[in-house]
Amino acid sequence: MPRQSIHIDTGLDPSSRMLWYLGWNRRPLFILAVIFAITGAIMTQSSAGLLFAIIPLGVYLFAIQRVKQDTLGILDSAKDAIVRAGAERVGIPFDTSDHTILVIPSSFSQLLLPPSLYNFTCAYVSDAFFAIFLGSSFDLATRQIQLATAAEEFYFRHITAINQNEDSIEIIFSRANKSKKIATGNDPNAATLLAKLRAKLRNPQFITPVPPDEPVSIATVPPVKLAPDDSRYCYIRASKLLEYLADPKVISALMLQLDVPGTAATHNHMADNEKRAAIEAWIENFRQTNTSYWYGTCPHEIIAASIWRMRGYYLSERVVRDKFCDVAREEDLMRPVARWLQARGDTPYMEIQLGRRRIDVLGYNNKNRLTAIELKNSDEQFRRGPDQMATFAEYAHVVYLACTPAFAAEYLERNAENRSVNRWDATLLDRKLKQGGFGLLIVERDHVFEVIKPVEQNPSEERVRRIIHSLPALHKIDLD
Repeated sequence: MPRQSIHIDTGLDPSSRMLWYLGWNRRPLFILAVIFAITGAIMTQSSAGLLFAIIPLGVYLFAIQRVKQDTLGILDSAKDAIVRAGAERVGIPFDTSDHTILVIPSSFSQLLLPPSLYNFTCAYVSDAFFAIFLGSSFDLATRQIQLATAAEEFYFRHITAINQNEDSIEIIFSRANKSKKIATGNDPNAATLLAKLRAKLRNPQFITPVPPDEPVSIATVPPVKLAPDDSRYCYIRASKLLEYLADPKVISALMLQLDVPGTAATHNHMADNEKRAAIEAWIENFRQTNTSYWYGTCPHEIIAASIWRMRGYYLSERVVRDKFCDVAREEDLMRPVARWLQARGDTPYMEIQLGRRRIDVLGYNNKNRLTAIELKNSDEQFRRGPDQMATFAEYAHVVYLACTPAFAAEYLERNAENRSVNRWDATLLDRKLKQGGFGLLIVERDHVFEVIKPVEQNPSEERVRRIIHSLPALHKIDLD
């Protein structure tokens, strides 16, 4: 993705802008000083004429003073533009965000001038996670910002320690003892950011029902019963969820993840069926507590989502991501989706231009119908997904999003852990797609399932005909 540039408008009048330019570009004035000195010496026939050089040098000193006066305000404008752009990139409302911006000079002062180059780090802290927008730069001389192209999010539940180094803050993760350093330089706001992060790490703010003093009664809890296999919970099929629930390791992990009341010794002496019943009873308590993260959520959805959320903690990443059919790259979705189109009688093509954008996979059949399918495997990609799909709906008869259960689950998790939400919303992705009339395809390795049927669009015949006639043979997906 190309870096976006922003020019800071100083609001200076033309003469002030000229002084700003001369303050940073002294060569014209130095040349002018030499010319004035030579001319003065010739005109006065005396070495005293060399003093005429003082005029452009005086202008230069005055320009430097104006640069020093205006620098603070211009830097503040740059900070505001960068921190707002970062909030948009990480998906946090700026006006309600708890943000800190660190300014690190990346060049030395030039004679009497301040440093001309700066790097910026923006941190946005919420109850469950913090996001870092790192790598934006600012050229003070030209007043030009180069925005970073990516942002990172770190959940406090993944962090074991936050340390302060001489010129950085070091984040220590619980997984494989990995760490991440955030450069702070000598910015005094680093201490403020460190205090915020440590406060969130030491005092996590999440709301759960108050546990009773005694273990949950399990005498009257019915056994687990799931709907037919076409039902999905946290986007995995009911049969996959049953496979999880048949594994004693998963049941024990759920006891820990859901913080089922009772001592460790009590849990260790419980049979698997007793643990399942205790989990269901405790889930029912969550569902009926209106301040709970799981208030009003389907019990099976809570179990599936809890399994997803405990990856890397009580269950290994591999065990969890296996049944959520995670893939490493967006391209891994292409061939299963193309086979699904072929089975419907469509010819699949890849990377076809539809208007101003390219669709990942386009299906075409002999009835002159176009099926547009957008592949997504990361939240960063999906942020622009609905806008892209709205464009495709002007050219294709139906539009789908294709993703794995892992992507869909991660999308719901990210939304739930936003401090302005703090509650699991199982239908969020479905609603967003249905609002645009888009369908949903869930890809489980070589199998593709239509979970949401799309609304029939009405593209113009001229557009459809133009796209069909321009379909390049080289872009046809070869499935042989």
